[in-house]
Amino acid sequence: MIGVLQFLQNCKVREVSPVPSMPIETSSMDSVWKTEIRDYSISPMLNSKGDLITSKIFSDPNGEIFQLYDGLTGKLKWEWQDFFAVERGFDGNDHFLYKDVLAISTRNTTYAIDAITGKTLWRDYQDTLYGDNFLTGDEDGFIYHGFRPFDVGNRLVYIWRTRYDVLNWEPVCQYLEPLELERIRTSNMVVTKNHLGEKILVYTLSIFRVIDGSRKETSKIIAYNLNTNKVMWEVDNTTNDISLTYWKTNLLSKDNKIFIFGEIGQSYALLAYDLMTGNRIWFRPIPDYGVGLYLYKDKIIPLINRHKVVEAMDINTGVTQWVKSYENDLNYDISFGFNDSKVYKNYLISTQCSKMLAINLDNGKEVYYDAPKVMGECLQFGIAINEEKRWFYVQDRKYINCYTLPSQIK
Repeated sequence: MIGVLQFLQNCKVREVSPVPSMPIETSSMDSVWKTEIRDYSISPMLNSKGDLITSKIFSDPNGEIFQLYDGLTGKLKWEWQDFFAVERGFDGNDHFLYKDVLAISTRNTTYAIDAITGKTLWRDYQDTLYGDNFLTGDEDGFIYHGFRPFDVGNRLVYIWRTRYDVLNWEPVCQYLEPLELERIRTSNMVVTKNHLGEKILVYTLSIFRVIDGSRKETSKIIAYNLNTNKVMWEVDNTTNDISLTYWKTNLLSKDNKIFIFGEIGQSYALLAYDLMTGNRIWFRPIPDYGVGLYLYKDKIIPLINRHKVVEAMDINTGVTQWVKSYENDLNYDISFGFNDSKVYKNYLISTQCSKMLAINLDNGKEVYYDAPKVMGECLQFGIAINEEKRWFYVQDRKYINCYTLPSQIK
């Protein structure tokens, strides 16, 4: 591993190919420009000027390097690495982009970066608290993060929030587990609105205890009304279903419902809860743990580890609307992973290492499965799209690429 890191550190070459003067309608992924990084990057993001936010995760001993590239030319505009100490590995649950401010967090540190200039807006280090590896934001620009004090027997959880542009943590709510335990943590959270227009924070807790000499994990899911500052409901799986825990992927909300992956012993499920009451609306077994959850109109689409099937379910009932299976087709090498897909218009687009897959979410029909003409090792961690130019951006473990969007994706 040391040799690999040293190799990545020595590779600083950047290659930029000519930029066409007009968007080109194409049925394939033609290369517009590429920049060599010889590293892995976070999922690409675009700021308001259409420039590309990426990173280099492993190649520098001082930690992950965040970068901004000109979206039109691939020219490097800035790099950011203003950490308190070496930090890396900021995945899809550890950052939030709002009005050209990128907030990132891991454990007990949080940073806010100007996504136009690359300047540090603020940074925070909590030296008396543990921080959980999950960060979320809301439509008003508040950033939410879970912390745990070193004392209180690891039984207390705080959730704080601050504005995206000014550091000013304020308490939102807290949870104190009444029974003795080994440790507790927030696993995931979402901020949404109910049908009354009230803002609701929904979060899950993972609770660890030693029972009969073995370490056991149980869970709770809690809804907190940010308008009334009161707990609305709590689903306590430590009593009614001790084996149900919540898988640590994205938690989604739509039409007064909450959607979340669950793990029950060696089995897995997708669950829907009523946002107002916490009642379970439906429960769907799935064959492995979930790696991504996506919404489109009245459908929810779970992507599942080691499962070569894409299925759209009705958000109200969990009933299957359509299924696209690649299980018995040797012409397809399909494997879904964390942060590798996105919904764009009426398409689910997924990076599948050697190729890119696009499925029409209205009917489950595949519209595209092909490789770019020029690429490095493996397309992964999703894409960012410039809709006006019909270009998209993706990393392949060697390059940051700008490609033309295939004409099959309208």
